[in-house]
Amino acid sequence: MNLESKKGKSGVQIGAENLARLEAYLDQLVNQGGKVPLTKDGRPNLSAIAVVCGFDRQVFYNNPRCKELIEEKVRVIGGTTETTDPSPKVAFDPKEKRIRELERQVANLIEQLRQAEERLAAAEPYQALYQHACETGRSLVP
Repeated sequence: MNLESKKGKSGVQIGAENLARLEAYLDQLVNQGGKVPLTKDGRPNLSAIAVVCGFDRQVFYNNPRCKELIEEKVRVIGGTTETTDPSPKVAFDPKEKRIRELERQVANLIEQLRQAEERLAAAEPYQALYQHACETGRSLVP
């Protein structure tokens, strides 16, 4: 999911979209008689599932309903550690990875800018005192 498709959406809306994608993927597995991909130690392979669903693996940690849904489906339909998963694979594209990295950087910079603007707004009442001190060499504060 790119930054443009997130624009104007709340975290709740994005979370609901991610949950809907996951549900569609799991329904597809059930309809095709597939199993949830598992790691070698028997846990759901969250990375593989996230790639197929088109979202970041962190969704499973930030959206507990997604994690619960995966665990529920593993209990119901089972899982497999086989690498021949019937689900469609998304080809690795280094450009997409770079785009996601740049989007994260932009989001971080936007947050830093917002915080700096808040600090500046909080400091505005002191601007007159600072200007007076610079012009006269004296402070208004006793």
